[in-house]
Amino acid sequence: MIVIAGLVAPLVGLMLFDLVRRRSLRRMALRNIVRRPVEALLVVGGAALGTAIITSAFVVGDTFDTSIRDIGRTQFGPVDEVVETDDIARVDQLASLVGDQDDPLPHVDGVMPLVWAPAAAAAGDTRDTARAEPQISVAEMDFDAGRAFGGDTAATGLADAGATPGGTEAVLNEHLADELQVSEGDAVEVFAYGETRSFTVRDVLPQVGLAGYVGMYVAPGTIAELANSSPGEGAPPVGEVLVSNDGGVFDGATHSDDVTAALETRLGSDLLHEGTSVDNVKQDLLEDAESSGAEVRDLFTMMGIFSALVGVLLLVNLFVMLAEERKAELGMLRAVGMKRNHLVRLFGLEGGLYSLAAAVLGALGGIAVGKVLVLATESVIATDDDLTFVFDAKPSSLVTGALIGLAISLLTVWGTSARIARLNVIRAIRDLPEPAVRRTSIVKLLLSGVGVLAGVVMTNAGISGNSPVLTFIGPAAALGSAVPLFSLWLPRRGVVAVAGALSGLWAITAVAVVPDVFDDAGMEMFVAQGVVLVAAAVALVSQADRAWAWVADRLADRGGLASRLAVAYPLARRVRTGILLAMFSLVIFTMTFMSAISDANLAQAPAMARDAAAGWDLWVDSSPTNPLPAAAVNEDDDVAGTATLLRGYADLSVRPAGGGEASDEETWPVTGYDDSWLTAGVPELTERLDRFPDDRAALEAVAADPTLAVANDQLLDGEGPPGGKTIELGDTVTAVDPGSGREQTFTLAAFVDVDWNGNGLMIGRDAAGELLGDNAVDNRMYVSVADGADPEAVSERLTAEWIEYGADASTFVTAVEDEMKEMQGFIRLLQGYLGLGLLIGILGLGVVMVRAVRERRRQIGMLRAMGFSARVVRRAFLAEAGFVAVQGIVLGIGLGLVVSYQMLQSDVMGDPLPFTVPWLAVAVLLLVPGSAAMLAALAPAAQASRIQPAAALRIAE
Repeated sequence: MIVIAGLVAPLVGLMLFDLVRRRSLRRMALRNIVRRPVEALLVVGGAALGTAIITSAFVVGDTFDTSIRDIGRTQFGPVDEVVETDDIARVDQLASLVGDQDDPLPHVDGVMPLVWAPAAAAAGDTRDTARAEPQISVAEMDFDAGRAFGGDTAATGLADAGATPGGTEAVLNEHLADELQVSEGDAVEVFAYGETRSFTVRDVLPQVGLAGYVGMYVAPGTIAELANSSPGEGAPPVGEVLVSNDGGVFDGATHSDDVTAALETRLGSDLLHEGTSVDNVKQDLLEDAESSGAEVRDLFTMMGIFSALVGVLLLVNLFVMLAEERKAELGMLRAVGMKRNHLVRLFGLEGGLYSLAAAVLGALGGIAVGKVLVLATESVIATDDDLTFVFDAKPSSLVTGALIGLAISLLTVWGTSARIARLNVIRAIRDLPEPAVRRTSIVKLLLSGVGVLAGVVMTNAGISGNSPVLTFIGPAAALGSAVPLFSLWLPRRGVVAVAGALSGLWAITAVAVVPDVFDDAGMEMFVAQGVVLVAAAVALVSQADRAWAWVADRLADRGGLASRLAVAYPLARRVRTGILLAMFSLVIFTMTFMSAISDANLAQAPAMARDAAAGWDLWVDSSPTNPLPAAAVNEDDDVAGTATLLRGYADLSVRPAGGGEASDEETWPVTGYDDSWLTAGVPELTERLDRFPDDRAALEAVAADPTLAVANDQLLDGEGPPGGKTIELGDTVTAVDPGSGREQTFTLAAFVDVDWNGNGLMIGRDAAGELLGDNAVDNRMYVSVADGADPEAVSERLTAEWIEYGADASTFVTAVEDEMKEMQGFIRLLQGYLGLGLLIGILGLGVVMVRAVRERRRQIGMLRAMGFSARVVRRAFLAEAGFVAVQGIVLGIGLGLVVSYQMLQSDVMGDPLPFTVPWLAVAVLLLVPGSAAMLAALAPAAQASRIQPAAALRIAE
């Protein structure tokens, strides 16, 4: 904000000075605005829409940030840190140690013990999967202590909870009650440790604080009784000591580092290595919220760049047309003594007033656009049940969006104004065209040389520094800057065409020429490539006026006189037409690219499912405290075979094979398997160590060797680029069991292609049992169905039949298709977001056509006087709009298909994929924007056709 404000402040200051102190400039600027209010509204509307697009990206980011942060209120409340143990008999001892009143920990205002265990639950018919939850948490807690915990009863969510549950009473939060469709007085069945217990719902509490921390609270002693009924079976219950820091729900996390260090010191190394761990839950959540919000904001901002560029081009076009329309007036002002810098300031003042109004309206409009985007995101993304969207538009984001929009508008306005003010007084007064050959100044040649040098430096920096953006932009900048130099000796049209062709060719082939540069490429690479490609293509197409004139002449020879008129004006205004082409092409290019990538991934869903399934048809997850026995599933007539996998969680960190620091620890799934998992087939591996001859050999080695592991190459991912890696073969992964403190180190021997069902780090079954101990449970089962059986039907039946085990079965095909459809829905959302940029382009075309009618009023009058009918004039204007719009649309579609083909056939975005033309998307992109452009031109065309010859030829302006 400071940098942007620094750019904007001098221009705004000069505008305010002229507005207050320069009466003549103020009067002329305001007069021009008042004389043409409709066009002023169009200019402000176009700029405001661009600002709204930028602002909405910040609003969506704020919403994701706030929504994830809100979990701190709904599921943690006053809880800032958690001390966890796998021995529930030690919970009270740990609570006394942590909450020692004789030696209180600094910044701590509450300590409370809690015991919980995972379980499954159902209500009503025990075979009704609609009223069952395979994974819930059942806990015990003293409600009176809970209300006092942290000093803010409201934050705990227990203010109206009454006494601690007793007997067979249960207290549920709203989320679990809604899932089970129960209310006060209803019965709920809980399944854990081979036991079934029935509870009566006493209260349903709002999902806030401790009431949201777990799904169900039961009477003290219940969990220990359940666990003791089947000793050694299933994951043990978890004991926790909840710690609250000084301050509120969110600001208490500012003390987390100090409190965590104090807790570790208080507990000592012996306890920390005997199944006790300290988790900084609140601070981790808030950091995740900030990073997630930033990622979403960056994504929408990157997509919004294309629309913002369209807004910039619209402003440039409008001010160029303003100058053309007022050419004689500007010439007279210069002739009567107005200095050139005053002329610049006059245009700058008028455009600045437009920009200020657009910045304010755009920031407000960004709230509305952001709200729509958030609602659309909720409808297309299958978010975690724990995440509820909380719309938020921070004032700082609105100010930032307004400042960015204002900066873009002002820099565009003043840059265009400086270019406009360099007019020849005599030619302007007489309304004469600029000479075909213009003298190139020494200053321009020097700037051209500097630009070439800067482009070469950027290219070298991009290739040597692995910067995709500089690698794309550098050659284009050098070639573009070289145009004035080579135009001294060669025809300018040919020089521009060659520069455009070479820039476009480099933008397409750079990925193949210097592939190492793009190994870690992100979304910014696509933005840079798209801008360079569109600019190069527009520069090349703009020089093809003779070819278009030839086509128009042929049509005119066949009676299509309107077509000749339609082509003449755009070809005579190449710069203006080129800007309109770029406005359409930028957005259409992006939408086409996204459609092609989406369709390619969706088409690969069956193959992806087959590769991930390893020959199996479905998998079944069950409750960690009540795992589903394989023998029971094997008795099913439609089941041909099963393989059980050992599951648990560990804290993982990765150290590069070549040395260096290990990554931060993250809790991640760990899955142990043996050769039985490989009986149906093997999952596809993308890489393996050279010593393994094939995929099966690598996976068998991992199953047998307790020092090897296999994972997806984005293990511990969070910020890796699309298709990029976060780990490499040969890296070592250190895994620590948080319950026991046991530690093992594994070498990554192979990478699986995808990890659709979250196996995480895959190691040998024996190694997993040794690492995780009692926390490792056989609660994942791969299943192959008998010949003729429908895997989807078998999946649904297993889920319904084994509710008491928390069975949750899914076929690989359905899981992959759901993931692909979710991705496709999100891409459609981004395309709708980009559609706002397309709206700016259509709006820009309409404004240009309106101004074209006024600019060519006398020409139209002359044509009518010569016998041209109103119908021909109307058709000519409609054809002109279609000529420009269709060119831009076709150009954008063509470039989008070329780049998507290149990306899919390379490994920049992952493994190469087959390319198919998204015909439906192409048809929509041809018809909808083209039709909208024609509709935008209807009113100007009708206005042009109504011009009377006598009245038009008498008008002096």
